[in-house]
Amino acid sequence: PVMAHGAASNPAGKHYAERADPKWWGQVLEDHRFRELRLNLAHFGGFDKAFSQRADTAGQVEDTWEWTIGRLIRDGGYPHLYVDLSYFSEWLGDNASPEKRTALRKFLGLFVETFDPHVERLMYGSDWIMLGREPKHDQMIPVMEHLVREIGFDDAKVARFFGGNALRFLGLTERGSSWRRIMDYYTRHGLDTTYLEVR
Repeated sequence: PVMAHGAASNPAGKHYAERADPKWWGQVLEDHRFRELRLNLAHFGGFDKAFSQRADTAGQVEDTWEWTIGRLIRDGGYPHLYVDLSYFSEWLGDNASPEKRTALRKFLGLFVETFDPHVERLMYGSDWIMLGREPKHDQMIPVMEHLVREIGFDDAKVARFFGGNALRFLGLTERGSSWRRIMDYYTRHGLDTTYLEVR
């Protein structure tokens, strides 16, 4: 599995953020050798290009990197392309205005409805090293569950979002070599494996 930065953030220099543009990953996945690459485009969900630099005013959601990724998921036929909502700090404390949060909730709901209606590609990822520095970081999981239920996730979708999709991304549902290696480790150390079962 490969996890790559998928947001226009944290650039080391001018225009460096554009290197994370998902259109480049689209070119990789188009190559028949890499169509089944297990790829997670992380730090999804900010819809940065839909907001002006000076305000929280929402613009065209279709021009966002999230929409580019959505088209790859829906139209590309890539069975192992995923995204995660990690370091989604807009939902903690005062990191975003109520207006921006409303727009983000709407955009995320539209993304799921348009590209991932069964919630098979969207997964939670904490980005804990960064998130742990945020005020109220210990509230992130209940906050995220509240958000996804607001946009219509039922219990099965919530379970896929918080665990099932990550297990599939990591190749742990196929009972292949990765699965056997982890199960052997858990067995040797007497650890509980029930949470590894996909529900």
